[in-house]
Amino acid sequence: MKGNALVAQSGGPTAVINASAAGVIHAAMEAPEIRRILAAHKGDFARDAFGHVQLGGSGQALQALVQSDCHVKARIAMPSTIQRSGAHFAGLTDNEKAYGAGRKAVEAARDGITDMMVTLVRESEDSYRCGYGLTELSKAANGEKAFPPDWISPDGFHVTEGFLRYARPLIQGETKPPMKDGLPRCVRTAKHFMQEVS
Repeated sequence: MKGNALVAQSGGPTAVINASAAGVIHAAMEAPEIRRILAAHKGDFARDAFGHVQLGGSGQALQALVQSDCHVKARIAMPSTIQRSGAHFAGLTDNEKAYGAGRKAVEAARDGITDMMVTLVRESEDSYRCGYGLTELSKAANGEKAFPPDWISPDGFHVTEGFLRYARPLIQGETKPPMKDGLPRCVRTAKHFMQEVS
């Protein structure tokens, strides 16, 4: 079989996904019957509101390709959706810090502070301690903090011990969602309807 190779990935990159993609690309480059290596992308949806490139979307591209070329219905499963609905797998430390950041935001709003964003401030590297701070929203809204290059292994496929030391405290502990009668207990809010203002 001769032709082009379409390399597609759906969801966020991980070390395993990157390693498997590298294997596909290297093997395709060595195969004389493969003329070109094509990468799927999101097309018009490839950038967010700030113009940053959005990763992923190749699952949708493949779905559209299969539907249009094969004239069959196709479905995809989005790993990111599964990840987002798996709150029971969140690390306790990460979960508690996120919860605390939400509380800190409400405290700031109640104190009349506006146009600020809650930040996490690591207070110690030796034994994990992390507090909260505030920064101007205008400084954070369109900012990016690059992954430090010295946290990437020389082969480009793994992370270093330095990154593991930084990240390991964040995944400690297990969350235990509140349950009732075998089901997750969800927050119920009261409905308060406002009168229309003319």
